[in-house]
Amino acid sequence: MYGKSYVWLFIGWYEDNWFEVNLKEEGVNCTREQMAEAAEGHITTEALMWDQDNSTTISGMTAGQFEQRLNAKLKSPDRIPDGYQEAPLAYDAIWAIALGKRHTPSGPSRSGLVKFSTKGDRLARTQFEQLQDGNYVRLGFYDTNTDNFTQIANARWIGNKVPQDRTIVMVTLRTVSLTLFVLMCCLSFLGLAVAVGLLCFNYIYRERRLIRHSHPVGNDMTLVGICLCLLSVVLLGLDGRFVPEHHYHVVCQARTWTLSVGFTLSFGAMFTKIWRVHRFATKAEEKIKVQPRRLYILVGCLLLVDVAFLLTWHIMDPLYRDIESFPLEDPHNTQEDIKFKPLLEHCYCRNLTTWLGILYGFKGLLLIFGLFLAYETRSIKLKEINDSRLVGMSIYNVVVLCLITAPVSMVIGSQQDASFAFVALAIVFCCYISMGLIFFPKIMDVIRNPRERVDPAEEMPSREEEERYRKLLSENDELQRLIAEKEEKVRLLRQKLQERAAARTTGGAVVAAPALGLVAATRMLDPGQPLGGSGAGPSASRRPSADRRPSADRRPSGDRRPRSPAPLVPSTAPLVQSSVPSQQDGLDSKPATTPNASPVPPGISVLGIIAYTKGPRNPATGDFDPSESYL
Repeated sequence: MYGKSYVWLFIGWYEDNWFEVNLKEEGVNCTREQMAEAAEGHITTEALMWDQDNSTTISGMTAGQFEQRLNAKLKSPDRIPDGYQEAPLAYDAIWAIALGKRHTPSGPSRSGLVKFSTKGDRLARTQFEQLQDGNYVRLGFYDTNTDNFTQIANARWIGNKVPQDRTIVMVTLRTVSLTLFVLMCCLSFLGLAVAVGLLCFNYIYRERRLIRHSHPVGNDMTLVGICLCLLSVVLLGLDGRFVPEHHYHVVCQARTWTLSVGFTLSFGAMFTKIWRVHRFATKAEEKIKVQPRRLYILVGCLLLVDVAFLLTWHIMDPLYRDIESFPLEDPHNTQEDIKFKPLLEHCYCRNLTTWLGILYGFKGLLLIFGLFLAYETRSIKLKEINDSRLVGMSIYNVVVLCLITAPVSMVIGSQQDASFAFVALAIVFCCYISMGLIFFPKIMDVIRNPRERVDPAEEMPSREEEERYRKLLSENDELQRLIAEKEEKVRLLRQKLQERAAARTTGGAVVAAPALGLVAATRMLDPGQPLGGSGAGPSASRRPSADRRPSADRRPSGDRRPRSPAPLVPSTAPLVQSSVPSQQDGLDSKPATTPNASPVPPGISVLGIIAYTKGPRNPATGDFDPSESYL
């Protein structure tokens, strides 16, 4: 703590070189040069030891004569004895005692005029000295009796300026950077001009089919909400530099109203469009027709909720100007002993967290519900609302930016430039992107087809068209369900075929299956009437086309005579017959007989044997005759 901003005051009875001696003994970790630099300019005060008038005192000597006698007896060239500086005071004390006995309260002395206060303290003059370039310079004297200061020399200060007796604290208001504010205002005013131009465009070309089928009134509400949001950007940048302190609460309330109502109008209009598309898609079978006036009523309800909430907030707990203070800061471009105390303005109220929680909760639910509807209707396109997909993309954009901006702006609220830039850019981007997505295709359509003829019959979709569209949606859903069922059946059949093919690869499993079927069939036959011949019963005449009989029983290809059924020949030999299925069709088989067994007619598979054992069909009814059944 030394330099131009500090002046040290010491008692003046130290030796003249006190700051250079005994540094190591006293544990001072500084060099003599550093101590001399730190002590430069300090001021000492002490009671005056020698009379400056050099007048003859009551002892008959002047102060100079007393000093000569003292130096001759005590002072040596290499040493000043202890107490040398106080010797005049000791001499005067002896004379004061003598004069006190004579009832003389004051008189001239070696150290000047001696006078005592009512408490017994001596009222002497005070000497001021300053260390300049390593030497003490006497600045002057202060006489307590006359309250007069006699200046002898001028004080010298570091930096040629008298140091201040305290650090000056200057209050500074932190405001948004003027360049940033002007830039955001330009973007906002440009967006306002574009929005007003699009309002005119929407009105001029309101009869065009593309605009007429996009709910132009809803688009107008979106544009009005965008204008309010862009206006809030300008209000967010206003601070104490432009607004007086007693009017700042008005700016706070205006910010809340413009941003909240603007968001409700712009996002609410897009939300109602997506809601209508979702109603068309999900309520087709109920033949529900959503009237446009209902959409406007929905936006009005959202706006009414906003107005009621904001009125309640600003009546019960109005916003006011609140000051946030920061630690002292050093000036950048000055050497003065000045500190800056930054202050930042905020809009605040007693229950701000509660009100913001309610507002964010309501807007957040609206955002989430709008995001859900936009996702559900992402692949639906209606003639009545031809820009539903673009509106859905706008909703995605708004939701993402809002979810990012709201928490971040609360975290960086103490950084005025970063907070303003982040919030302002989020609002501007939302507005610009929404206007571009919704209106750019319409503008391009007008440019490409400037003279589109308006057909009065196409002004509004008819009830028949809407019902036809709903039926198509219902049929489409039903077909998709049937396709899913068929695909599941195909998958199961393919799985069974793969399992059957895997079973055929093992020989034992392939032979065992028809053998078991044959044994089961023979148990139903009469033991006295075993199978025989080449084909008895009505099933014998219906041989599958894939039958490949042995070469001995084959008939020439040109022979088309009917084959008479072979009679059943009784046999007492046990029937042991197995039929190996063909690898091609899995039904026809070639017989494999064993000795003393009646052969099964060639070409009859297990299924054929089971059908054969039921007996012949009745010609009249076409059913199997149970009276002639072998079961």
